Amino acid sequence: MSLFSNEKRNATLVATRNSELISLNRSNFDRLSIKYPWLSSYIVTSLINRVKKQNAHQQKAHHPVNRLILNCAGAYGDSAMSPVLQGLHPRLENLVTRQHTEQHFAHANLADIPHTQMSDFLESIEQQHPRNVYTAESEDMVWSKICLERADETWLVVDANDAVARVEQTQESFKQLFSWQRQRKNLILIHPDQNRIRNTEQWLRAIQPNRLCHLHTDSPRAARRLSRALSDQSVGLVLGGGGARGFAQIGILRAFEEANIEVDMIGGTSIGSIIGGWIAQGLDSQQITEAVERFFVAVNPLGDYTLPMISLSKSQRLDTLLEQAFGDQLIEDLPIPYFCISSDMSMAEERHHFQGCLRRAIRASISIPGVIAPVIEDGHYLVDGGLFNNLPCDLMRLQNSGPIIAIDVSPDDEYLTQLQSIPSPWELVANKLLNRDQPKVPSILETLLRSSTLVSTNRRRANRDIVDFYIQPDIKNIGMLDFKQAKKIIEAGYAAGQKALEEGVASIRKMRPPF
Repeated sequence: MSLFSNEKRNATLVATRNSELISLNRSNFDRLSIKYPWLSSYIVTSLINRVKKQNAHQQKAHHPVNRLILNCAGAYGDSAMSPVLQGLHPRLENLVTRQHTEQHFAHANLADIPHTQMSDFLESIEQQHPRNVYTAESEDMVWSKICLERADETWLVVDANDAVARVEQTQESFKQLFSWQRQRKNLILIHPDQNRIRNTEQWLRAIQPNRLCHLHTDSPRAARRLSRALSDQSVGLVLGGGGARGFAQIGILRAFEEANIEVDMIGGTSIGSIIGGWIAQGLDSQQITEAVERFFVAVNPLGDYTLPMISLSKSQRLDTLLEQAFGDQLIEDLPIPYFCISSDMSMAEERHHFQGCLRRAIRASISIPGVIAPVIEDGHYLVDGGLFNNLPCDLMRLQNSGPIIAIDVSPDDEYLTQLQSIPSPWELVANKLLNRDQPKVPSILETLLRSSTLVSTNRRRANRDIVDFYIQPDIKNIGMLDFKQAKKIIEAGYAAGQKALEEGVASIRKMRPPF
């Protein structure tokens, strides 16, 4: 850009690999432009596209070409990762191992091979495949350093029952390497049983990974999930807010289950945070349906009304139901990656919940202003996430490099009326007593519910354009507080899910595991 504007450069470029740097002054650039007229056009087009993306805030997840799987768990890690590596698509991901490299160099000591020869060999391999997965043992410093130079990101394989200090010591041996410092780190925690995920927080604090995956040695599904993550094929599911309409998401989930579509990451707002929390725990559509019957149909979660000084509901009943539903579950200990959105009323910004107590994060995400009492966290008032981001596809796009499915249950219909003025409460009471037709006017709860998503409506519509698959079930005649119609809403969602599968077979099939 500075060559066109005759100004000093205003951007810094950081090489992700060992590179050769070429200095190009203005006169040389002008000569090249004359000799190759397409060069200037190409550069200008690239700059325009960059500005367009910045203006549209189109940030996307990282798509590395080379990944390194660095095993810090010895034979246990090799055994656990075996089905994961077998699940990689052979046409897309090429495995690069020490054994393969030694065979090429006639089993010579890798430390004695000149750097240029090693680099040329690995470069030739990488040119033949769109993506490469290097594998190394953390104790093998020679091969690990070679792999780190080639990798764009590193996945650390760790035994969840190992001592954190030992793995930190392993990291120390690499920290002086520039290749280690510049890379994104992801964490694979191996567990013997998916029902015993504990103490993940200590690993997050020690390693500070960009992404976390739990791998259970007794779960083929977990192995498939990790294979998709390593192949940029993780299926991200975004569940929007919309009150009782959110139950339609359960029906769509049932349709996906019947089509063998597995979900690898979940993000939700408001009611979507509740449904998503159950999915992330590993519950299927039938189990979630039973939970809805217990926590929303059999009892009104907002029915403990109080003097409306802070909110219409005491929210104590809701707190009790959430505790029964989710207990002390931590987000980072969920088998399926999860996040939800709340709105920080104190700072006027959205809050992203990736760690911490699941039920408190959900409680914040569903706290409709004026209806449900806010959640207080670190001195901040947190309320319904729908105020800022009712369909958080943009955040999912940053977290997930694979296809994204969004289920939007917010009303798109115009909220119009033929009335000239709002009738008085006494008129409404009289109409009810005398069996007269009631004018259609929103209740105070409906007004508060709809108002809580008005600000984020334009953002929700923009978020539709950045997903691979968008579903909006036909539930216009369902009220946002019609919890008693759960069965009808779920069936409407199931019909929408089946229709979506029929209309989008090609794109849905791409989301299925390629193995």
